[in-house]
Amino acid sequence: MNKTAKILFLTHVGNLGGAEIKTISCARYFKNRCEFCTFDDGDIRPMLKQNDIAHEILEMPSGFKNFKRENNPLTALKTLPQALGFIWRLGKKCKNYDIVIPVSQKSFVFCALSKIIARKPIIWFMNDLLSPEHFNPKLIKFLLLLSRFSANHIIVNSEASLKAWLESGGTHNNVSVMYSGIDVNSFTAQIPDENALKTLKKNYAGENGKLIGLFGRISTWKGQDVFLKALARLPENVHGIIVGGAQFGEENYESELRKLAEELGVAQRVTFTGHINNVSALMAACDVVTHCSTSPEPFGRVIVEAMLAKTPIIASRAGGPEELISHEQDGYLYPIGNDKDLAEMIETCLSKHLGPDDILVQSAYDKAVEKFSDIQTDKTLLQIIENLSGTI
Repeated sequence: MNKTAKILFLTHVGNLGGAEIKTISCARYFKNRCEFCTFDDGDIRPMLKQNDIAHEILEMPSGFKNFKRENNPLTALKTLPQALGFIWRLGKKCKNYDIVIPVSQKSFVFCALSKIIARKPIIWFMNDLLSPEHFNPKLIKFLLLLSRFSANHIIVNSEASLKAWLESGGTHNNVSVMYSGIDVNSFTAQIPDENALKTLKKNYAGENGKLIGLFGRISTWKGQDVFLKALARLPENVHGIIVGGAQFGEENYESELRKLAEELGVAQRVTFTGHINNVSALMAACDVVTHCSTSPEPFGRVIVEAMLAKTPIIASRAGGPEELISHEQDGYLYPIGNDKDLAEMIETCLSKHLGPDDILVQSAYDKAVEKFSDIQTDKTLLQIIENLSGTI
């Protein structure tokens, strides 16, 4: 194997999430020698086409689409006959590449099981906290066992993720920390001028309103309920946007959130935008961006994006965000799930941190460019691939 090794990126989802956006950035770097394979169709495909990245959809068995990480892995045994055919097809696919990089847990499981056919090295992008808050304990044991026999290298996306990995029973062997890099130039280039931002903000907050944003898919642990409760504590001129759609069968939770907004009396002050591919402009139009996850976050990509948008960021004090933010220097951290403290910090930001020239905002931007750009991510991944090439 050499520096022109052919690479196959894998994910089980068809829609864009933080892991997929990061991987597309990496795939752009390796564009002439990689392919991106998904196990479902969705809005990831147009972005791959837009970036001229070779891609294919390899349809996952229907029985596995609704399997969640909190489920017992034994419940998946009933779909084993379907799985065997899929594993065979995936193995034949992987056989055409020198290195396979799964970036989601389901894609890793299928990739690992197909290794007996493909016999290709696997780099597992483990974009989650492998902890009981996020995974069924039996599934954690299964993933650890599978990784020992199949993963040639494992990449975690923060020191918090590494800590959870070790506490779950993993080892330091062949494990690297690689933050989720963002294409700084591409992200900031999509932010319009000041007049356009004012118009965008006015669309959601009215003539003289303040705009608070929460970005990320709608999920019970992403804390949209905390955001709504904090909004209810704020003055009438403060409006909120919840940017992101429900996935993985959580549409009922979105209905519950809309009902909660009615009960709290903020339904007229909050907009559910649904999924939006380009969040740069909306983030820059906000007066404050919040991160409200109620379980420790493995990284927190939206935090870095808010830093690049030059909008004050307030995040839950747990997991990855504690590595990204230095409290009161380049952002704020509040006790996880505490809507009262969140509301108070929002008020502080609205009165204290005004505009992109604010010292805290500029410090956050400088940190994001220095530590969390895709340039550093691409260099790290290339080094891992080259090191792995020399051992096989």
